[in-house]
Amino acid sequence: MFLQKVHIPSEGVTLEGEINRPEKFDEGSAVVLCHPHPLFGGDMYNNVISALFYALPEKRMLTLRFNFRGVGRSQGKYESGIGEKADVNAVIKYLMMTFPRVKEIIVAGYSFGAWVGLSAASENKWADILIAISPPITLFNFDYFRNMKKPKFFVIGDSDEFIPLKDFMTFYEEIPSPKKYIIIRGAYHFFHGHESEIAKTITDLLYKQL
Repeated sequence: MFLQKVHIPSEGVTLEGEINRPEKFDEGSAVVLCHPHPLFGGDMYNNVISALFYALPEKRMLTLRFNFRGVGRSQGKYESGIGEKADVNAVIKYLMMTFPRVKEIIVAGYSFGAWVGLSAASENKWADILIAISPPITLFNFDYFRNMKKPKFFVIGDSDEFIPLKDFMTFYEEIPSPKKYIIIRGAYHFFHGHESEIAKTITDLLYKQL
């Protein structure tokens, strides 16, 4: 694997990020990883984001994780999802400019990162596949899913404190295909102790899809 620190321009600020790619990577699939809420300690070193960052390249996929504006060494300040949505689009553009032969771009967001990351990806012409991990559907507006025809995957713990399974299933049934969901048994919102399981789950999902 090849690890690289990167700096990505986004509407007047510069974001810090890291790329993990297989050796001789040129035209495979790339995964953008969007971290949890900046105001509650979320950053690109989050346990779930880190598990995916290191696991997916084992299946020949490039991963890019980054800090939203105002987090870590990224410039700027928290902007209630508006600036953060711009950050996701900037990261996708950076990927396309840096690796123009990439075949698919997958956007995977965890919690807050699912809300803002997939909101951007739903409108971005370069984003092909969307993955929402513990999307906080009771806290943020996910209506953009209702008309989305891109492939989308959902991963949720059956003991998630913020997303009752009943509410999730109601939400899931109202969005169009293609779609799929997977339940992680015994997992809470933060997935402590389930990092390897969620990494394998998503790796297997993408490996079959791609």
